[in-house]
Amino acid sequence: MLILLFYPGPVPAQLLTDDVMDRAAQLIETLLPSACQPDGLEPDALAARLPGFRGLPREVWQRRGTDVGWRGGAENDSGERVRVEYFAPAGTLRRIQIEYHDQAGPRLLAVVGPDCRIQFGRALAPASDGQGQDLLMLDSALQPTGQREPLDAPAPTGRDPGGVTVAMVDSGVNYTLPEIAPGLARDPEGQLLGYDFWDDDARPFDANPAHSPFFPQRHGTRIASILMREAPGSRLVVYRYPRPAMERMSDLVEHAAGLGVRLVNLSLGSNRLEDWQAFAEAAGRHPEILFIASAGNNDRDLDAEPVYPAALELDNLIAVTSGDGGGQLAQGSNWGAERVDLIVPGEQQPALGFDGIVQTVSGSSYAAPRVTALAARLLEAHPDWDSGRVKAAILALAEPQAGVRRVAGGVIADPAVAEQVYPDAAVVRSYSALERLRGLARPSAEALWLDPAVAVLAGAGWTRERVDTILEQAAHVLAQCDIVLLPSRIDWLRTSDRWLDFDWETASNLLQTLPPAAGRVVFLRDTRLQPAFGAMTLGTGNTRERPDLRHSVWVTRYTRDAGVALAHELFHLLSDHGVHVTEPDNLMQASTAPEHTRLSPDQCREARRVGLANSLLRGRSPVAD
Repeated sequence: MLILLFYPGPVPAQLLTDDVMDRAAQLIETLLPSACQPDGLEPDALAARLPGFRGLPREVWQRRGTDVGWRGGAENDSGERVRVEYFAPAGTLRRIQIEYHDQAGPRLLAVVGPDCRIQFGRALAPASDGQGQDLLMLDSALQPTGQREPLDAPAPTGRDPGGVTVAMVDSGVNYTLPEIAPGLARDPEGQLLGYDFWDDDARPFDANPAHSPFFPQRHGTRIASILMREAPGSRLVVYRYPRPAMERMSDLVEHAAGLGVRLVNLSLGSNRLEDWQAFAEAAGRHPEILFIASAGNNDRDLDAEPVYPAALELDNLIAVTSGDGGGQLAQGSNWGAERVDLIVPGEQQPALGFDGIVQTVSGSSYAAPRVTALAARLLEAHPDWDSGRVKAAILALAEPQAGVRRVAGGVIADPAVAEQVYPDAAVVRSYSALERLRGLARPSAEALWLDPAVAVLAGAGWTRERVDTILEQAAHVLAQCDIVLLPSRIDWLRTSDRWLDFDWETASNLLQTLPPAAGRVVFLRDTRLQPAFGAMTLGTGNTRERPDLRHSVWVTRYTRDAGVALAHELFHLLSDHGVHVTEPDNLMQASTAPEHTRLSPDQCREARRVGLANSLLRGRSPVAD
């Protein structure tokens, strides 16, 4: 759960000159011997080290009620300040952090090890595009390493994914990640629809300097990844919450309502009701929106010690806490027999980090988006439902908790499949590939058109952008035979987990749930067959006992060189045999590779002839139908 703490800021971007760097390094190195001693943080000791400075009171540093070190510092009349944090849990020094601030705000940080030597540093510098700031990485001499980390990156344009409109209020999101960008809601010009109510601009980038501007929390990207994974048919509107002007939560709710948002995920909170009064009033004015809030991780009863917004008494709000795999309240998670609605597994969940690397996360922050995703899938299946109906349906899915009642509603053991609305496989989102692929086609009068039914299994790890790119690459390869790959429709299927990996029975059942088609391409997660395959074609020769699988291509997310591999498999499909060749650079070598794309005239003639005979190709564009 993202806790609302208030650090001085935000700080306007200021030039980080050599003079500023030298001044910061000089003060830090002068203070270092004193800072390495607990008594050195006393005001008189600090002032003695830094002439012209006066020492600030030393404070005991606590975490969850336990002493973990000390904090101190010094300042002068020119607006310079040095802050020192001495981290020594159980009395053993682990590290020291020394920050330098001037009139412009925080400028430079040094991290010092137990040996009283500087390990590395960080500085705040203007971003390369002139807007916002970057974190500049420093070495042990407090000199730039050349590495930067953005704090407010510009938002790239993209295409709107369509689907149920879901909002996330958090620290923002790393919208530069290719796994995140395709799921974000956009206007007709491709611009993001969310907003940064913290910096008051249209760049809700994932950065929360609540604890330190030099080590910003990157919370929202993890939340967004869970929402996108479990609600692939939604479009996400991202908001950065308005710290420290929380009264602007009213503006945020009105903004979301204006965009047609149906669901809002709130994996954040604070102990102060006044932080959330404006939000509560605005949420009450918009009963059409369902808000899902995390209960927090303070190991306390919200009926006695509220955390907001989870403890607000709103009809259109669901409060969610985290449970373990057995349905019991997770260690450290908040509860409330009256004010918390659900226990949902939020422990050891895979989530995409700010850096694009999957990590394991735990807490009520990660339980809430699983319920938000469940609500999104319910709205996909029942778009006419209002927020009250969705909330009632979710609570109806909860089972009573065993033992002492800790929440009002109960336990949802697996929110990813809890709704039981869909059969084993059902379409949750469709889109046309015509606009993207039509521009690739430069057909002659003799062109033949290949329009396979394409299905992507949601939850198998695919993104729309990757699927579209693979189809584009395959289309380029087949174009040399004057064959135009142009699937008119791509369906995303919601399935249970057991359907995500190929075996013969699952594949047969999956295809039976879909409309008939002359040829099929299925993007799935993996295979249970041994030896495993990356991509596979099922034609006449290998489906004699399973004719229902004939003329299908199966592509796992582990397929190497997937665009070329798909072209390879589509050639097998069209020619209806599994023959491989040894000619250099030929597409039909046994092993696919980026340079293996050539097809001979004889191969092209064969694919066109057999493909027509099997009704996989036709002589006019599907666009004309």
